[in-house]
Amino acid sequence: MKQFLNFINGDFVATDKTFEDRNPATNQVVGLVHEAGQAEVDAAVAAARAALKGEWGTMSVVKRAEMLHAVADEINRR
Repeated sequence: MKQFLNFINGDFVATDKTFEDRNPATNQVVGLVHEAGQAEVDAAVAAARAALKGEWGTMSVVKRAEMLHAVADEINRR
């Protein structure tokens, strides 16, 4: 079954709490989503703040978009 992990600070992160993702038309389970809790949200916010103070904050919008598309491609491959 396909698993959907959280992407935090450059890593895909699994959590202990998950829920089923279902196709609304068929009610078929299509994947398992790892639910982000407070710790994961805090880690993601801290990583985003740190990124803005570093290279990400000075990077062009075009370069940021390229990098985000690369992450999306990796997510789709999983």
